Amino acid sequence: MDYQDYTTQVIYTASTGATGEPSRNELRYSVVLTVVFCVAYLLVFCVGVVGNFAVVAVVCRSPRMRTPTNLFIANLACADLLVNIICLPFTLISNIMTGNSLSSWYILDKASAMQLSFPATCCVVN
Repeated sequence: MDYQDYTTQVIYTASTGATGEPSRNELRYSVVLTVVFCVAYLLVFCVGVVGNFAVVAVVCRSPRMRTPTNLFIANLACADLLVNIICLPFTLISNIMTGNSLSSWYILDKASAMQLSFPATCCVVN
């Protein structure tokens, strides 16, 4: 294999990935710990979405629950839903993958910048 073929192969592998899946050195932690992170994030995601949706549904459906305090709590639940749906998946990805593998995926590289600003925006709005 000459130098030109080797360089082309390295550039192709670095830009596309040899298998299309993260290799072992692209993960920040071991596979077992990565699975633990994914299960924990999935549990937080499911409980957060179901619980906050239930709060919003109860306040919207029952006229007696539409007090100013409960409307404020429903507003906080809406903001928490947005954080759970938009920020939590990107936070998981940035926690389990290295920075080099994130920058090779354009959308994840841009989402990591959004991950820093969106939760702060939700907190300030509420």
